[in-house]
Amino acid sequence: MGRDMYSDTPKFTKGYLPKFCPEEFRAGVIERFRIHLHRHPRIPENDKKGTHFMAEKIHHRCVQGMYDFCWSNGLAQVWAYMWN
Repeated sequence: MGRDMYSDTPKFTKGYLPKFCPEEFRAGVIERFRIHLHRHPRIPENDKKGTHFMAEKIHHRCVQGMYDFCWSNGLAQVWAYMWN
């Protein structure tokens, strides 16, 4: 009946592939999610002026924070997943 379309696909073992997000970085990723979750233009920052940020500024800061964390810890696959 013909060849299976996946017969030429390389076989990877679990040990061959890098971990998506090593355990020591998971808390840092979750913390950045938690921070982003609690940001909103109507919720003031925790400063003496009670600064409010626009949605675009909140988005930029949160994305930059996650990018910097992933970059500094070599988490390219985590960053790609987050970006998508």
